Amino acid sequence: MKILTATQVREADLYTIQHTPVSSVDLMERAAGKCVEWLLQNIKRQRVTIVCGPGNNGGDGLAISRLLISAGFEVKTFLLNPSNRLSADCAEQLTRLQNTNNHNLTTVINNDQSIDFTDADLVIDAIFGTGFKLPVTPFYAEIIRQLNRSGRPVVSIDLPSGISSDEISLITGNEIIKSTKTLTFQVLKKALLLPENAPFTGSVEVLDIDLHPDYMDKVEALWETIEPEMLAQIYVPKREFSHKGNYGHSLLITGSHGKMGASVLMAKGYLKGGGGLLTTMVPETESVILLTTVPESMVVSKQTASDLDWSKFQVIGIGPGLSTTTEMSNLLELVMTKHTCKMVLDADALNLLAQKPELIAKLPENAILTPHPGEFRRLVGEWQNDFHKMELLQQFSTKHKLVVILKGKNTAIATPSGKIWFNTTGNAGLAKGGSGDILTGLITSLLASGYESLQAAQLGVWLHGLAGDLAAESLTQEAMNASDIIDNLPGAWQILIDNYREQLHQQSTFINHPS
Repeated sequence: MKILTATQVREADLYTIQHTPVSSVDLMERAAGKCVEWLLQNIKRQRVTIVCGPGNNGGDGLAISRLLISAGFEVKTFLLNPSNRLSADCAEQLTRLQNTNNHNLTTVINNDQSIDFTDADLVIDAIFGTGFKLPVTPFYAEIIRQLNRSGRPVVSIDLPSGISSDEISLITGNEIIKSTKTLTFQVLKKALLLPENAPFTGSVEVLDIDLHPDYMDKVEALWETIEPEMLAQIYVPKREFSHKGNYGHSLLITGSHGKMGASVLMAKGYLKGGGGLLTTMVPETESVILLTTVPESMVVSKQTASDLDWSKFQVIGIGPGLSTTTEMSNLLELVMTKHTCKMVLDADALNLLAQKPELIAKLPENAILTPHPGEFRRLVGEWQNDFHKMELLQQFSTKHKLVVILKGKNTAIATPSGKIWFNTTGNAGLAKGGSGDILTGLITSLLASGYESLQAAQLGVWLHGLAGDLAAESLTQEAMNASDIIDNLPGAWQILIDNYREQLHQQSTFINHPS
């Protein structure tokens, strides 16, 4: 799914109007109808208050009001119009609403009036949409404050009012609707993917309003989401006559005294990723832990690193539990000298890079870094807001020709081309110790299996997040732990493989029956 800017959303609407037999007001009607379908499926018949602005988002709200009234809901509609000027489609929707049952069902507010939300079971926010420009004026700010103080559940249409689609919304004095649910049209918007807006967006639902597919196919977007249909095309099944040597030999460099759990989780994550041979490098005094908990892995000592035959490893994963001592810094430099192929760096390997940033230039092209926000901050410095953070992520990836996975809700994968991919799986239950170690092992394994860096990153974060979702379904987000992610990776793989087989079936059906 492409993430469009506000300008591109307007272009998509216009292209649809120009290339299909639909007027702008009827496209608005279609969008309102999709919202009402969702509302009828997800809320009980109840008292609804709808607050509309003077633009096209307000027109959506007016159309929703009329459709809910027709469905038997008790609806109060407020139209905010301080400038006494409505968009053409909003004015048309107001006329259609006023003609319902031949009487006026709308209260127009154009001065400093208040709205009483006490008798509303649900409030629908249709004040501003994707075209909103900061800041919120005092008139609208007061209405937003009244709504937020009411404590009523809120469904926002397209975006919570007060949020800008493409720029920072949390500016001094800006008021933002605190939504329970956001119903956005056709595609996600940039603002909906950023953590700083999460307190205002609630859960997000994307409603398909059938914008013209030609525009969606042709438009260039620097942000996209990772979708299962795309991954099914990336996935390569095991070859029938293959052997372990066909799927690479990887070295995991990990662990220190008291932190061997990271090594175990990393190695187990690797073994669920499809890679062939595995060797794990740990402190000699701790090797018995790996030998007893992960018998599938060979073990070598860090003390023998200088004598190791590095040429036999196609991929190296390094960092979890490593520590940031001078000895480990020297080991990281040795790795970069000896190994110029595929590499995944996480945790303390990233902290060591932050201590010696000159080492970043020695990383192999398309090496994968997997920082959480704190580790990324050590690499690039402070950011002013989440949009700025995304800019720094793009710049860092492009400058150093690296694939950078910034972990968190909607984990972002930045590529040297300047494109960012956002993950669509995962939940807050993944925010526990060891989760990232598993991801590093899993991605290392995918690289060993033959996937390119971006493909391994996309598959890895999606499978890892989906395994977390499966774990949360049976265990809850609160009770699940990192080991449960490992246990659910087979289920995540099965969903991906099922998608792959379904695509093959559809292609076969088309080839045999093209009509």
